[in-house]
Amino acid sequence: MECSLSERELIWVDGEKGETVIQCRTGSVWVTRGDGADYIVRSGSCMKLSAGERCLVEALSASEIAIMNSREAGRTLCPAIRPAVCRSF
Repeated sequence: MECSLSERELIWVDGEKGETVIQCRTGSVWVTRGDGADYIVRSGSCMKLSAGERCLVEALSASEIAIMNSREAGRTLCPAIRPAVCRSF
């Protein structure tokens, strides 16, 4: 499934039976999942969700993402995505 998101638009992503891949094709998105961390996924990067895992995706700018199962993703390379670092001002 492919989605075009406007800046600040939110969607829920429900993982399938197997691993689910969220690939950011343009823009950048903020991903929050149940592990207590937040992730920023930029254009050209992707993030893997475990079977049945659910996450919230928010577009930080106009973005296009693809959501696919691991079979559809095939050999898509997913660089490691680290949790976002937040600092208080």
